[in-house]
Amino acid sequence: MGTFTVVSNDPFEDTLKVALIGATPNAVDGDQDTIPVEYYLASAYPNPFYSKTTLSYGLPSSSHVSLSVYNLSGQAVSVLEEEYLSAGIHRATLNAKNMPSGLYFVRLNADNQTFTRKVMLIR
Repeated sequence: MGTFTVVSNDPFEDTLKVALIGATPNAVDGDQDTIPVEYYLASAYPNPFYSKTTLSYGLPSSSHVSLSVYNLSGQAVSVLEEEYLSAGIHRATLNAKNMPSGLYFVRLNADNQTFTRKVMLIR
């Protein structure tokens, strides 16, 4: 029998609201044993970043996911995910080696939910 844990998803804290069902400390991305209670897009880490940053997001149910990066003009500069994914916690890496320094927006669309985070690329 699994366990169930809920932690805060306060936007002013670094914790996320997650239900853990029979999870192990070394759960793998998309692991069916780690199911978030709600959709979320966590802050990028590191941020600001030099060449790469990692984005984590959670899906409480299987969903079509679109995870894209936009510049200040609103133009899509990178598509990180565009596929149907299972419920769980997922990670994507933004490799910005061909992007100029500046402020960018990362947008997650999943199951009629939209989340946006700012990331700062510094060269």
